[in-house]
Amino acid sequence: MQDVALHRVTLQVLDDGEVLLAVDVDRDEGVGAGIGAERTAQVGPGSSVVVIGTGGVALNAVQGAVFAGATTIVAVDPSAAKLDAARAFGATHTVDPARDDAVEIVTDVTGGRRADYVIVTVGAPSAVEQGPVLLRRGGTMVIVGMPAAGVTAS
Repeated sequence: MQDVALHRVTLQVLDDGEVLLAVDVDRDEGVGAGIGAERTAQVGPGSSVVVIGTGGVALNAVQGAVFAGATTIVAVDPSAAKLDAARAFGATHTVDPARDDAVEIVTDVTGGRRADYVIVTVGAPSAVEQGPVLLRRGGTMVIVGMPAAGVTAS
């Protein structure tokens, strides 16, 4: 078991009863799948990153993007409370896909390029399908959430 220095644990019960848990850790420590996704993608300073979903793993992906030096970090989720948490962990922009056009916003905040990296942290088919359209040409998408068999992205 690895020792991890915790600085802040955020536990929030949402209106629908869902519990959101995120761990704020030291830059040098690392937390599982969220920060691991940033390392897998090899996010670097000045990068643009979109994180689809804002549960606990996603918040650590946002935090990993901050640690990697990304300058534009967009969190996408239909939950206002989760988007607030994503901002607290370092998201520079948030998108509610039920009311906002994610492609338009990501295109705007990246100066027309779209994102260098998209981290999909939920397995919903719509999230997996949305990832590629948010990427710039030659960008990298990492899927952390487990989609059902047969879900494709193009």
